[in-house]
Amino acid sequence: MTNLQESGVDEADLVKSNGTHVYTYAQGDNGQPLWSIRVAKVGNDGATLDVLGTVPLQNRGNTPRQTAGLFLHGDNLVSVAGTQAISVGPLTWGIAGSWTNGTTLIEVLSIANRDAPVTRWQATIDGHIVSSRRIGDRIYVVSRFVPYL
Repeated sequence: MTNLQESGVDEADLVKSNGTHVYTYAQGDNGQPLWSIRVAKVGNDGATLDVLGTVPLQNRGNTPRQTAGLFLHGDNLVSVAGTQAISVGPLTWGIAGSWTNGTTLIEVLSIANRDAPVTRWQATIDGHIVSSRRIGDRIYVVSRFVPYL
């Protein structure tokens, strides 16, 4: 969870909760990240946690999920996931080859039914994820793309 420093500003996290439900990315048997959201319900004033199920993300293509984060705002759960630049230490920003072939996937899910999120919108952006933030009702995604020639 994010320790908010400014009202109305949020950053992506691997786990989000509205107090009654917990949303996170599902993990495979070997800990590999899956293109799914795991949904659990908090009960008994926090004494119990019941896993309700897993909802597959629709927007994934053949993109490896190397980085991911969730935003929760009102009746929307937003996944921002995709690839990361090839790290070569402090020189990563200056080496164009580190930034080729990247993809950022954004998916907005309705959680009007808190137990079963449903995809309502999705987008694919060329480029590796650099950062993302929610400010008020908007999510800002920064990516960097260098074409492979």
